[in-house]
Amino acid sequence: MKQKVIVPELIIIRALACLAVVFMHSITMLIGDPDANRGLNIARLLLLFATPTFAYMSAFLIGYSKTRRTYLETILLRVKYLILPYLVCAVGYAFWQHYQWGAPLLDRIWYNVKGGYHGYFVLVVMQFYVFHPLFRPILERVPALVGLSAAGLLNAAYLGALNLGLISLPYLGFNWYHFLPAWFFYYVLGYYSGRDRDQFQLALRRYWPLSAALFIGGGALLLRNALSGFLPDVTSQRFEVVLYAAGVILIAFPLAGRVRRIPAVLNHVNRASFGIYLLHWFFLELFRRWVVRIPGLPKVAGILLLFVLAAVASALVTYALNRFRWGAFLVGRLGVDGRRGRLAPPPGTAQTAEAAEAAAAGGS
Repeated sequence: MKQKVIVPELIIIRALACLAVVFMHSITMLIGDPDANRGLNIARLLLLFATPTFAYMSAFLIGYSKTRRTYLETILLRVKYLILPYLVCAVGYAFWQHYQWGAPLLDRIWYNVKGGYHGYFVLVVMQFYVFHPLFRPILERVPALVGLSAAGLLNAAYLGALNLGLISLPYLGFNWYHFLPAWFFYYVLGYYSGRDRDQFQLALRRYWPLSAALFIGGGALLLRNALSGFLPDVTSQRFEVVLYAAGVILIAFPLAGRVRRIPAVLNHVNRASFGIYLLHWFFLELFRRWVVRIPGLPKVAGILLLFVLAAVASALVTYALNRFRWGAFLVGRLGVDGRRGRLAPPPGTAQTAEAAEAAAAGGS
């Protein structure tokens, strides 16, 4: 039996994106006045690539997967291991918010279920799976460069129109930022890069100046608009983040693909990443009340301490619950173990063709 092939960039980028989310929210918890803590606010803005990268990695899996499941089987699997944990945490956070703030419980449950808490990311990813059969035939016929350009323009235009108030959409009880057009570029980029992983890696190495330009230009535009007060909101649902996140992904992707051994810490973070994403906000709020009471603790040290405590606690709870069969329905399943399998070699090496055959047989 052929050994399972592991895609190193899938594990490393997802782990780093997960840690970036926790770190960004740790800063949010303790930053105080953003104007008075400009450096921390800049760091928080530069971490906005994290949630889009999570979305991208989900689409990468759609493109890379060689599974023969039917559409219905795929959707039911995602309902079990994505939607159920999302709903459990939506209700759990509602009880916490009712206890902490006195918010009406039923109203808060409905608010969270609609995507009012940070787990809204799950609703975005589910749209990738639901609408994939509709878009796949189109993407298969369209050259990648054309598809990516069109998706990027659509995504940035949609977010820009919402960010700048250029269009007025009726309130239907749901956040318009959570619909597919606000994340469409990440779906298209993830699908193409997963479907043609090796060719995509080689293209990125050749055209790395374009990736660098997206990273620098998108980051500069993001910082300018946010720090000038033009668009001060710190959210990944900004039109400039499409450019900036694309630059981060396109730079990180070929670098992570060269790794020949997954670091143990990143491997564990990757395996528990979904649970960490769902649970970390609770532990941030829980530990914050203790961290702020430490006398003389510098703000940066407090943020780092809060980050480590929340990340470790979320990972431990995720691992502990997954010792039981029902635990995966509460916080999601543990991801693939990056240290139990053969890492896919960097494209262009002698082992690439052999790895591609093994991936086609087993997937990742």
